[in-house]
Amino acid sequence: MLVSNTLAGMLIAQVGRYKWFAVVGFSLSTLGFLALSQLGTAAPALALPLCLVVLGAGTGMIFPTLTLSYQSAVRFDELGVATALNQFSRAMGGTLGAALFGTLLVLRFAAEAGTSAPFDVTALLSGPIASGTREALANSLHWVFASACLVSVLGLLGSLVWRDLSIRRPVATRAVSQSDP
Repeated sequence: MLVSNTLAGMLIAQVGRYKWFAVVGFSLSTLGFLALSQLGTAAPALALPLCLVVLGAGTGMIFPTLTLSYQSAVRFDELGVATALNQFSRAMGGTLGAALFGTLLVLRFAAEAGTSAPFDVTALLSGPIASGTREALANSLHWVFASACLVSVLGLLGSLVWRDLSIRRPVATRAVSQSDP
C-alpha cells in the first residue's frame, strides 16, 4: 500500500491527471477483495499474501487520487473546507464500514458455527471444535469480502464517470517588498 501510494502520487505529478489511477486502483482493490472472498481453509500459504498485495496496491493508488480529485475540483480558497470534509468523510466511512462489516462477520459466524451470541470463544478455539470454527470463520469472511468487493465496484463505477481535471500546480509566489502591508 505504501509503495503504490508513493508511486501513484509521483506518477500523477508527472502526468498531471489522476482519473485512470483511480480506475486502476479500484480495479485492483475489487480484484483483491474478490480473490479474498474465494479463499478457504485449504488455500495455499501464498494465496493470502498475494491477495493482500493486490488489495494493498489498489488501495494505495486510491488515496492520492481521491485527494487530488477534490483538490482539483474546488477553488483554492475552499481547500481547507474540502480537506476537512474529506477527513470527516473518511473517519465516518471507516467507523461505519468497520461496524457494518463487523456485524456481518459476527452474524454470519454465529449462523455458520450453529451458535447464538453470546458464545464461548474459548470452547470454539480449542480441541476438536477448532477445525469447525476455522471453517465457520472462513465461510463468514467470504460474505465480508464479497460485500467489500461490491463497495469497491461502486467506487470503480464512480471513478469511471469522474471528470478528469488536471491537477492543481503550485503557483510561483511573488516576492514581498518592504512596502507591502
